[in-house]
Amino acid sequence: MSSPRAKVAISSGSLAALWLLTRESALPTFAAMLLFAIFRARHRPAALRGLALVVLAAALLIAPWTLRNYHRFWAIIPVARILGSTLLQGNNDCVAREGLLTPFWAEGPCEDAAQKRNALYAQLHLPEPASVLAEDRINTTLATEFIVNSPLAYLKLCLRRLWTVLLPYNPRADQGLVQRAAFTIYWLAILPLGSIAALRHGSPRPPL
Repeated sequence: MSSPRAKVAISSGSLAALWLLTRESALPTFAAMLLFAIFRARHRPAALRGLALVVLAAALLIAPWTLRNYHRFWAIIPVARILGSTLLQGNNDCVAREGLLTPFWAEGPCEDAAQKRNALYAQLHLPEPASVLAEDRINTTLATEFIVNSPLAYLKLCLRRLWTVLLPYNPRADQGLVQRAAFTIYWLAILPLGSIAALRHGSPRPPL
């Protein structure tokens, strides 16, 4: 936002587009970044032009994927549809049965969720294998039903996710010594330095 060069804005928008195409769950974070940038640059026309370039570059890179999805599925799908699958992976009866003090880890198979998914496949008469779009929508439906029907279990899962993410690394993940050491160094050094820098940058400066 502080650079007057268009190359920086275009590069930032391109990187954001690749991020969004890879992870649909990046959309809320990207939206928060845009709102923060608008708030900081609302009185600086040059910065707002740079922000517009960021959004335009991201939109131009995402557009071909959107057109491809519409041609294939006849639905507007701007970026990858994985949110429903991710939502079901972390919100189901299998992970809910674990204790509050168990680190949250949901990447294993869940037979309960698989049975409910197969029942919906049969009920809707979907072909095998179902399309990625249909599978993601079914997973979204199952995860939403779990959250609505089991609010206390969902609250417990949220608390488990909260304290697990504060650890340097997840002890249940399949990670080697080098990976765990890298995560620990990042957690002990980079995160505190970034937090301190953010606090110093956000605090009001004394008048000259």
